[in-house]
Amino acid sequence: MNKTWKPITAGILEILAGFVMLVSALCFFALLYWEAPRPWQDLSLLSWIWWLAPFVAGLFGIVSLVGGVYALKRRRWGLAFAGAIATFPLFVVVGLGVGRFVEYYGGITGGWPLAVCLLLLPIALIVLLRLSKREFT
Repeated sequence: MNKTWKPITAGILEILAGFVMLVSALCFFALLYWEAPRPWQDLSLLSWIWWLAPFVAGLFGIVSLVGGVYALKRRRWGLAFAGAIATFPLFVVVGLGVGRFVEYYGGITGGWPLAVCLLLLPIALIVLLRLSKREFT
């Protein structure tokens, strides 16, 4: 089977998406730490969900990084595909993390249109990995 550029491109994009998701989760956590009441102070379910969201986003970022590495190696198509699916919440995490962080400190608004454009990235990753499934061992 001829090796194409599709798994390499998908792997690089997955790794980049994983790093962006981890940085956004860190920014989201920093904003929560500075501004939101602690879950043990406000015992509501919404407070706990807000505080767990950056950790879940971080886990998705790690899955995306691992999937990107396996896509670059052309091994374990299932993990590479799972990494592509794990990039779906990227647009929400970027909007809540980096978008609000920049708005809070820089006064710059308008991060959500960029975040909505990031919705196209997981679709492209899934298409690239699906088209190159036969190249994986």
